[in-house]
Amino acid sequence: MEIMLLAIDTSTKVFSIALVENRKVIHEIFSDSQQRHSDILFPSLDKLLKKTKKSLKDIKKVACTIGPGGFTSVRIGITFARTLAQLLKLPLVGISTLDLLARSIKSEENCIICPIIVGSGRDVYNSVYTYKPFKKIREYRIIEINELLDELKKTRDKCIIFTGDGILLHRNGIKSKLGKKAAFVDFKDAHPRASKIGLIASNSKGKDFSKIKPLYIRPPRIY
Repeated sequence: MEIMLLAIDTSTKVFSIALVENRKVIHEIFSDSQQRHSDILFPSLDKLLKKTKKSLKDIKKVACTIGPGGFTSVRIGITFARTLAQLLKLPLVGISTLDLLARSIKSEENCIICPIIVGSGRDVYNSVYTYKPFKKIREYRIIEINELLDELKKTRDKCIIFTGDGILLHRNGIKSKLGKKAAFVDFKDAHPRASKIGLIASNSKGKDFSKIKPLYIRPPRIY
């Protein structure tokens, strides 16, 4: 049976929303503008449904990234997805942004995958994965970029693929420290995409909306 899935990502500075049906991307809206996610989320959903000539009642599953990323950004996406799943009585799939970035990699070589998401200062959100078989070998964490690079430099891995918005900020430092050992996805592919969320979530049954929680790694600051 074909299932229509709505996928949402607001975990970083970019935004995307997509409809996936029968493991095929029907349409995706992607924005890297400076608009706040809360301002473009509802209009983008409306635009997506009109573009595909679908309605909310056609959606049978919802999926979203749960972080890590910007605290406010992560909250916006999860709150929207949880509310939609609750109102429509639909299962909800939550996917770590780091897992999503790593699983989006395609490589002819059996490299280590190292997603890095910009944190505060020189900190990055990170985990590390093997490509074949795909497996997380470092837990989700926040780590200072030079500390991470020192750790990776000591490994015997000949190839490390970096992805995530952190490569836009730290590319030169990574190349300087790791040399030919470091490889990078194209900048255009360094961001999480709702279309990828939808394809991955197609294989998951999902959970009750109340079970999906943000993955902050460290507590958000409260002022």
